[in-house]
Amino acid sequence: MKILFDMRVLAKGGQTGVEEYTRLLFDEMLKKDSRNNYALFYNALRKVPLPEAWIKENNVSVIDTHIPNKLFELSERFLFWPKVDNWLKPDLVFSPHFNILRLKPKTKRVIVFHDLSFFHYPEFFSPRKRFWHWEQDVQRQIEQATKIIAVSETTRTNILETFNIAPEKVQTIHSGVNPIYELLAKDNKELGRFWTGKNLGDRFLLYVGTLEPRKNIPAVIETFNILKARKEYNDLKLMIVGKPGWLCEEIFAAAKRSSVAKEIIFWGAASANQLLYFYNLASVFIYPSFFEGFGFPPLEAQACGLPVITSNNSSLKEIFSGSAKLIDPKNPNEIAEAAHQILSDSKLANQLRKQGLENAKKFSWSKTAEKVLNLIESL
Repeated sequence: MKILFDMRVLAKGGQTGVEEYTRLLFDEMLKKDSRNNYALFYNALRKVPLPEAWIKENNVSVIDTHIPNKLFELSERFLFWPKVDNWLKPDLVFSPHFNILRLKPKTKRVIVFHDLSFFHYPEFFSPRKRFWHWEQDVQRQIEQATKIIAVSETTRTNILETFNIAPEKVQTIHSGVNPIYELLAKDNKELGRFWTGKNLGDRFLLYVGTLEPRKNIPAVIETFNILKARKEYNDLKLMIVGKPGWLCEEIFAAAKRSSVAKEIIFWGAASANQLLYFYNLASVFIYPSFFEGFGFPPLEAQACGLPVITSNNSSLKEIFSGSAKLIDPKNPNEIAEAAHQILSDSKLANQLRKQGLENAKKFSWSKTAEKVLNLIESL
């Protein structure tokens, strides 16, 4: 079978959820699959190189028209061309995200949906992003797809409630957790060097994710303010890790207004190795997002043995129930109380570490890739 795999989401070299999903899924698919041939549709005017290990595989080729993607997408949205399957002639098209791709009606296509936050919460996105979401003509893509993969049961239910499609058309296949994230020994030399070189102190709260409204980071800062009012947390710090996103100014302003602003550290974007160390060194991970389709950072934290506090909403309730403290993201006092319980009760903290490690084991890219391949080959 010739599979056209749409790799355009990797063009900018991002490290967020969709890019992480695409890289790690295809890595595992290549390890498991020597039967099918993959044509990687990597169209863009400027882009980062694809992994050399992929390109060296005998069953992998790269397709690049060098047409700017914005022009390509606008042509597909309004002119209904180019139909890439006319000249690439794949047996199936796999899209790890809903980037628009105009195809002939009979061409089989599998599309992955990570969430519908853009549909239900447009206020969380910039005008530019909202225009892009409109441009993708998502409803038409959903109707024309042969099969849709939802990364959580919550996302599947959301799709079925939002669009009038047959339930059997949407299959839940959970994402995995990057195997780089693991519990390190306390005497790990690299971990020790990272800790001493960054002046992190003995205890710190950790948030990881893009600095944007949907992630509810001001609630993390307010939680920290509440805890710091108690004498037993004089030594506690807050580490916020992630690249600035849309409307991040309010997040920085909230930190600046804090009476303990000097103990709030904005790290910026971090490499996977740096995140590994942060997860292993932090005392509590706090992720009070308003809406998630899956939730990579709290799962990465659990894989490193870090107790997690996260929201009792969307897919977070599905993925982390029974292995994390679930809170109302709109209630910083409730979040602070959950953090206090973990910080002051070593038995509870150890219980959450153990439960989190067990939970993270349920989500592997090997399982995800196997289920995706089974789905593809069943069509």
